[in-house]
Amino acid sequence: MAKGVTVATGCGSPTKDLPCHIVLISAASHSFNPRSLWTFGAWITPSLSPVCFQVDVGVVHFTPLVQPQIQQPFKLVEKVVRNIFQFRRKHFYKGLEKLFPEARRVELTQEVIQRADLDPTLRSTELTIPQFRALCDAYADLCSQNDALIHFEYREELRVKNQEKRNMKNQSA
Repeated sequence: MAKGVTVATGCGSPTKDLPCHIVLISAASHSFNPRSLWTFGAWITPSLSPVCFQVDVGVVHFTPLVQPQIQQPFKLVEKVVRNIFQFRRKHFYKGLEKLFPEARRVELTQEVIQRADLDPTLRSTELTIPQFRALCDAYADLCSQNDALIHFEYREELRVKNQEKRNMKNQSA
């Protein structure tokens, strides 16, 4: 089986007053039932017949670039991008803040933004690849100065903080 992604889109409606647009995406190694699939906000209920939709299908191959556009380790890039897109509708710095411990969060976030020479009012969806590259490079520089930063996980810090609150509450009760 060829590796790729199956993409199917369709517009149609079983009744004239119910407009809908459906996007079905499935990795080639996964199977799906088009009668009960939730993908990107499109829902096909079992009562609707897939036949009522006009569907175009194609297979897309993603081939990695020989030379990546961001010259940093994948885990670092993935961590930066994941955190920035965590708050898609907010300014990108809200997600960037989560890369750093609470004690130095504001200071280090401002430093990364200054090094990357970016406007902090941009949203994550407005950032370009060169801007992500600048953010990743600035974050990598900070991580090279402080090895603990690369291993920092916001969710772990939050879990420990909540556990401490529960322990304090249990001790006072």
